[in-house]
Amino acid sequence: MTQDPTYNTSFLDTYHNGDLFWYSTLEHYVTESCNFTKHHNDSKMVYLWVSKNEIQAILHGFQLHGRIHFTVTADKIPGHGLNTTCNIGVCVGRLVPSLAELYKDCFMDLDIYSLKTPNVSFEKNLAVLNGEMVMFADIRDPNKHSSTRIAKLDLSVTLRVKLSITNTTLQGEIVAFDPFIKGILADPKLTDFNVR
Repeated sequence: MTQDPTYNTSFLDTYHNGDLFWYSTLEHYVTESCNFTKHHNDSKMVYLWVSKNEIQAILHGFQLHGRIHFTVTADKIPGHGLNTTCNIGVCVGRLVPSLAELYKDCFMDLDIYSLKTPNVSFEKNLAVLNGEMVMFADIRDPNKHSSTRIAKLDLSVTLRVKLSITNTTLQGEIVAFDPFIKGILADPKLTDFNVR
């Protein structure tokens, strides 16, 4: 603590200063102090103020250790979005007809990696992450238990994340995913897989 606590009628202010380290390697991530406006209310809740700098430092650690990586598979997407064959609704096979022809009754899996530390900012009730990513698209055949890489996409991505705490666990729900495709390297057989 940097100074003695301040006692108020219904709450207590404590003042802390600390550093961020990656636990297993003790790498130190530089952070800066933040200025904030105190909310005066009579709630008996505990408030923790965290500035953009701390979150940026945490993301830097995640980036260095390869933790900003997402795998999206058909079973994680509601409906039939990543199916190559669909009779109703919209699926990737309907959007890219050559996929449906070449890979009937298969699924698309997406492997997404961050290329550099995302930049963080805030909107009302949301954390906004802007980053550069690479996404690999693979077609998985459930009958042959095999996968075929069909494309590599370079993306700029904006993610809007709603943060919450359940018990003691910090959770994030992606409420918006805005990709901008900068380039596609696709299997030549997929003649209709291009940037529009």
